[in-house]
Amino acid sequence: MPTSSTEVSKGQPTRHEPAVAGPGENVAADFASPTPEVPAPPLHAPGSFGIPLSASQVVALQRSYGNQATQRFLQDRAPARATRVDRFLDPDTALINQNAAATYLTGNWQRITRTYKRARGDTDALYLESTAALESFTKQKTAAGRREMIRILNAMEEELSREAVSETGDILVGTEFTFTRPELHRLKLNEHYGDDEEGKKQKEAQEQINAKAVTYIYDWSEKVKKKNVGSGLRLSVTPTKAKDTSMNAKRFEYHDQTDKLVWYWVLDMDDGCLETQTQPSSTNKLAEADIGKIIQEHIFDVAKDEGLGLAPHETIGGGHISLDVGTMVGGSATLLIDLLGTLQSKAGYWQKIFADPDSLNAPWVEEQLLKGENSVSSYQALLQDLRVKATKGEIDQPKVVDMLKEFNAKLENPTATALSQGTKEEKQAASHVRSEPQHYQAVNIEHVQKGGGEARLELRRINAQKSYAELMDQLSFILKEFIQESRWG
Repeated sequence: MPTSSTEVSKGQPTRHEPAVAGPGENVAADFASPTPEVPAPPLHAPGSFGIPLSASQVVALQRSYGNQATQRFLQDRAPARATRVDRFLDPDTALINQNAAATYLTGNWQRITRTYKRARGDTDALYLESTAALESFTKQKTAAGRREMIRILNAMEEELSREAVSETGDILVGTEFTFTRPELHRLKLNEHYGDDEEGKKQKEAQEQINAKAVTYIYDWSEKVKKKNVGSGLRLSVTPTKAKDTSMNAKRFEYHDQTDKLVWYWVLDMDDGCLETQTQPSSTNKLAEADIGKIIQEHIFDVAKDEGLGLAPHETIGGGHISLDVGTMVGGSATLLIDLLGTLQSKAGYWQKIFADPDSLNAPWVEEQLLKGENSVSSYQALLQDLRVKATKGEIDQPKVVDMLKEFNAKLENPTATALSQGTKEEKQAASHVRSEPQHYQAVNIEHVQKGGGEARLELRRINAQKSYAELMDQLSFILKEFIQESRWG
């Protein structure tokens, strides 16, 4: 089974391990035998915790501890940075592919066990498991022994990855603000129409609605250009690719006096409305005065300007909030499981705060059926099973997401079922929702494993925000009641 690429925990430098022979039936041939650890300088030595060292301090460490220990100290205490490496190997690989297992152990055994020992100490239960597994394998080299060693490495990395995530105020957040007016309510993007007379009429009507949307986007951008930017920022407005594949969307960029990009947002169209997407930003960033001013004055205030007359709508659009996976849970499978469990178990509490009635486009698990029965108990049992396996090192975050997607695909949305018996438009809406069971969820996990720095968890059961202040209140609630609770209880 191929390895997966995910965030690793802090302080895991790459070392040059001793050269070893190819895989064979002895320890040195299966993976590099661990070399004796050279005692490292104490944690309170100069340079600890990423504090830069002067040349004289390096020389002092070399004199006290020797060159090899000083080199390892400098590597291990380097500032933590997000590094993507092959972090996980399915333990069962050891049973079917000895070469892959040996290669993985050769490259990772010392790195992971040493890092874990420094973090947890040599009396930690999992560390003791690792030493016992190594000793057992040394005496009797078996596929089962290799499997156990790989499982332990996975479990160690899972434990360490829980500590490598960002503070909640540094979690990156993406927002979608939506605004509409009556003539945009029937706007549909990327629809396909028949070649008959009815299809031609529908296409022509949509082209007219689309043209109105484009006009509103242009007028909005012109009004923003006349607004005060403040704090020495410079505004630039440029065309950008829209959801309908045209270049009718607008990108608003704010640069400082050195021409450095400070923040941006995009104005586009979506089904039934105009939609903004803001630069993924931490709540600390969003709390800055300049950013708050831009969001309130350039987005919310301009939208409701007399010349545009756009406003949030209770059922069209929404206020979806996306949370960056890397800064929220990193590569940790258990942190993701804990967050999803907290969100779904507190759905009732969420609804009391947000009061979004849209069970068609964003249902909670408790609002859906599994084989005609309530799905909550099955979902909870699945999360519990996945957490046990992830803690033991049997599965990783991508596998967790795959299993949850399989579960989502089996769910039935009763609201969609009821609408499928209704009018033509209701049947179309129901069919659309049924065709994308991963997307149309209150908690959308379809992009959790997306590459290119775009991995995100989307929270969709949120009404369209009416102001910057409302957004910040919502973010505070989500971070405190769901993310912090899922991390620490």
